[in-house]
Amino acid sequence: MTHSTPKSLAEKLVAARKDRTRLPLDTPPPASFADAYETQRLVTEALGHEVTAWKIGLAPDGTVFAGPMYSTKDRVLHAAPTGFIAAEVEYAIRMAKDLPQREISRAEALDLVGEVLLGFEFVETRFIEVPALLLHTADNVANGGYATGPILPRTALDLPERRIVIKADGHTLFDGPAAHPNGDVLAPLMAYAKASADPALRDHLGGIRAGHLVTLGSLCGGVAVSHTCDLVAEMPGVARFDLRYER
Repeated sequence: MTHSTPKSLAEKLVAARKDRTRLPLDTPPPASFADAYETQRLVTEALGHEVTAWKIGLAPDGTVFAGPMYSTKDRVLHAAPTGFIAAEVEYAIRMAKDLPQREISRAEALDLVGEVLLGFEFVETRFIEVPALLLHTADNVANGGYATGPILPRTALDLPERRIVIKADGHTLFDGPAAHPNGDVLAPLMAYAKASADPALRDHLGGIRAGHLVTLGSLCGGVAVSHTCDLVAEMPGVARFDLRYER
């Protein structure tokens, strides 16, 4: 199989972001996670971003992957310049300590948590549609934007019976139970700490540090938002926040 070098793939991803174009799915993938993470570093450097936020995912087969998020404060989220996929309500954690690069227990993971926040992610891909995992990882795990809402009690991480409601201009887009794809919200964080013991499986951007924001997976799947609107993301009886989506 032909593979893209980190430099050549980074150039394509940066151009896709700047020119509002979408890359074909037959774009040669990186040869490894190390090359995917090096691609992330080169894209970040080319765009001039400081990384203080991360997205971590854990596939059903146990493969863990991470990517930087570039914006976490804007309450006006704009339509993806390339391939908008979905909006997702998530938990985010503010790290109280650096993430170790070794296997950690759940108790150790909890000790890393400074704050728990309700978050809202806009997922976009720079490709025609979501590509295979190594391209997906190189593309910052398809992050398009992120907004944080209110601080939640730490007990929220145990996923007690809660609902998620998403509304657009007052119309309900989603109303259902909060459910994490890995069962335990902290499972992706623990998996990435363990994987990071291997230099070939860790990011090339300095690691996840104290003060960084980390989001760990959707609590509602992906919800399509098709038009400019005022959005509400709510966990009834617990927290809600409002933001604007503009196409």
